[in-house]
Amino acid sequence: MATFERYGEIAVSAAVDAVRVTFLQYLWFIVPLLLFGLLVHVLNNMTFRAVQSASLNIRGFELATGWIGVPVHEIGHAVFCVLFGHKIHKLMLFDPAAPPGEPLGYFRNSYDPTDATHVVGDFFVRIGPLPFGSLVLVTVFRLLVPDSSGLFEKIWSLGDHKCIEAPLLYAFGLEAHSLAEVVIRTAGILLSPSSFRTPQFWLFLYLAICVSCYLRLSHADVEPLRGIAWVVPIYMLQINTLFVVLELLSKTPWLSILGRISVSGYTRAILGYLSMMTAILAITATLTLAAFLICYAISAVYSLIRQQRMPNPFR
Repeated sequence: MATFERYGEIAVSAAVDAVRVTFLQYLWFIVPLLLFGLLVHVLNNMTFRAVQSASLNIRGFELATGWIGVPVHEIGHAVFCVLFGHKIHKLMLFDPAAPPGEPLGYFRNSYDPTDATHVVGDFFVRIGPLPFGSLVLVTVFRLLVPDSSGLFEKIWSLGDHKCIEAPLLYAFGLEAHSLAEVVIRTAGILLSPSSFRTPQFWLFLYLAICVSCYLRLSHADVEPLRGIAWVVPIYMLQINTLFVVLELLSKTPWLSILGRISVSGYTRAILGYLSMMTAILAITATLTLAAFLICYAISAVYSLIRQQRMPNPFR
């Protein structure tokens, strides 16, 4: 009887561990994605509204920025289609002849709704332009702005995650402090007088505007997310349960060949990667804000000269 009670305690402890680890991972994944995704979406809308409110040629603006930004957006969808085994039927990277009001690019895909990996993949396919575009943006930032090297050393240091055993609010506080430092450093680099002296920096600003203006997700991307967002934590829970079971089995004499599997070490690594991705999203949001301010300043000058009024980015 005592043996069964002992096994029951182990099973309950393992289940609690799996749920706790899943909760932490999903929290570190979904909260930054929602916050920065919403911020980027709002800034993108404000940019286009400012240009339109100033009576600038909105189609000309779309073509001048979209020839780079739209392909990055669509490739972001396509990359995750390939990673999760979806079938791509059509991929239009950029269509300058598209009628006004129609998208300058699009993709068509299909997947097996009975395949769990495909269903989880549909979530990442739909949000793909945000993480992929962010990686493109920070890569260009690193290559064209030499002063950014110290910033990226800070990002890599976030991979050494030490908050797994800390209270949740304390861990979030540390994360927020690190992100604030990343944002301040990014802003400092953008406003540094030395940056403006190099032609590469001006090229970077143009590329940043092109990419950041098309990071927002379309209504067709966002609408189905409500029905599939719950699949991701369930998938995470299954994987984490497997790791918890393997850790328990690795402690038994007959399965010691597995070596010492550590759920804490595995979770620390996952949270480290998620923290790095959050820092990249923070840089993306900062660069998107800079792109909006540049576009608004140009629109404001044009509008004041031609219409004697300031453009309104809110309608």
